[in-house]
Amino acid sequence: MSYLTVTLAPSDYVSRDPTYKAPDYTIEVKTGDTFDWDVHDWFKLFERILAVEGFNEYVIMKGGCELAFAEGRSQSDMLRLFTEYELAEFVLKPEEPVADEESEEL
Repeated sequence: MSYLTVTLAPSDYVSRDPTYKAPDYTIEVKTGDTFDWDVHDWFKLFERILAVEGFNEYVIMKGGCELAFAEGRSQSDMLRLFTEYELAEFVLKPEEPVADEESEEL
């Protein structure tokens, strides 16, 4: 059995709210054999950890997008992802309303 231990301190946490101070805590996860895990397996694990911490699905997906399409990332890689995941079909026309799911953010 393998263990993944992550210790977080307030300085490790970047919040959009400058007044928020994250608590110190340690997460220990029994992962089993991870030698054959790919990146999707690791992201699935962290998705579950975030869900247990109370983050809703929208916020988790938003975090993934912010990671993938962050400033400083290669624009050609971002375009490859955009094409690979066929995101163009989800691009809305300016007149189409967008549901405000930000209110569900934890």
